[in-house]
Parts: sequence; C-alpha cells; structure tokens
Amino acid sequence: MTTSWGGTSLPDPTNITLLDDFAGAQFQTIDGVLHTDERATELRFQLEWNAVTAGQFGTIYTKALTNSSATIIFPLYAESPGLTVLPIRGSLSSTPVGGASSKVNVSCSIRTVT
Repeated sequence: MTTSWGGTSLPDPTNITLLDDFAGAQFQTIDGVLHTDERATELRFQLEWNAVTAGQFGTIYTKALTNSSATIIFPLYAESPGLTVLPIRGSLSSTPVGGASSKVNVSCSIRTVT
C-alpha cells in the first residue's frame, strides 16, 4: 500500500510511532488528589522514512511545513477515508545517508484534528 498525504502519494513510512497528544492540564493538589482539566486528546504520529530520494524528500518537506490540515492514509492506522491531520511545526528533521549518497532519512510529526 502507498501512503497518501493530501492526495499526494508518498512511500510508506519505515516507522510509525503512535502517541497521545493531550490538550489540557494536570496537577496535584496538596491533599494528593490528581486533577485533570482536559480539552481534548488527539493522536500524534511520529513518521520516519529511511533512504528516500531527493524528490521524495522534497514532497515530504513540503507536506511537513504546510500550515493546513490534510487527509493522510497509511498502512495499519488509517484506511480510506483516512485521518485529518496537521503537521507539527518544528518536528521535521533529515540526515543524509552516508557520505555522497543522494538519499536521506527524514522524520516529522503530525496530529489528528477533530
């Protein structure tokens, strides 16, 4: 299966890590009671691609730096119609794969939008 982000095909991520993204506050009072003030809990995905081409990196780069939501479909977690997600700004990173290779490892984080 090929991953689709905003209608653009991408290679399947090498690794997908699922986390919860809690929006709210949690605090403990002096009597030891733990209080939670929750607005929402979204899903956060850390996506990693190993050894992608420069062209694939450019597409991932563009998607990871956008400020708008898009639908993503990838194996296991999101079958059609997919999940509506926003990229988490500041989470994009990339590393060249050894020496003069034209391939890079790249990762970014996204979160669901409800």
